[in-house]
Amino acid sequence: QSMRRIDRLMEQELYSSALEEALLTLDHAPSYLALHKRIAEIMIRSGRTQAGYYKLNIIAETHRVRGESAQAADVYTEILQHSPVDIPARTKLIDLLVQQDRGDEAITQSVELAKLYQQMAEIDLARKALANSLRMAQQMSIGDGWSLKILHVMGDIDLSRLDQRRALRVYEQIRSIDPSDDKARRHVIDLNLRIGQEDQAAKELDSYLEHLVNSGSGQQ
Repeated sequence: QSMRRIDRLMEQELYSSALEEALLTLDHAPSYLALHKRIAEIMIRSGRTQAGYYKLNIIAETHRVRGESAQAADVYTEILQHSPVDIPARTKLIDLLVQQDRGDEAITQSVELAKLYQQMAEIDLARKALANSLRMAQQMSIGDGWSLKILHVMGDIDLSRLDQRRALRVYEQIRSIDPSDDKARRHVIDLNLRIGQEDQAAKELDSYLEHLVNSGSGQQ
């Protein structure tokens, strides 16, 4: 009944009254995490965002310590909806998703973490996050789609930093996974030429031409 009263007060945007009701209820159920979560939501909606995020983090950690991984992951997801730049929350969410074998969600969050690092110009951390994402994709055997997507982003980063040898290794991996990836095969040829490996570039070109012919793209 108290929770329903709190929800009604929140719907009416009477946040002070909702918080008062919640704190009174807390005396009777101090360990009821749903009530603590509602208090955090009241704080966030009433403008006390940092206090609200801090409380949500404590709730998530409490779920985690209790072994309630799914509930902890849900709370961390809610934190990120309010504050997408909360890197510690995203990192903990990734670990929880891996523990629950929710591979696709874990990799999605890991790639988002890499994007966040890129926006912050933390390129080394971005590439490290992508490498972790790639490792997860390979270990969880969730198909090549994620691996190819991640490798392309890694290759683009390496090219932007003029790290040609590292970029070459990345595009060679893509070519091995997907021989029909034109972008990767062209980069492999070009990068071999740039670093002076002309014989290898010629072999790669021959292999690419043979692939085009065998796939019915003779004119190309």
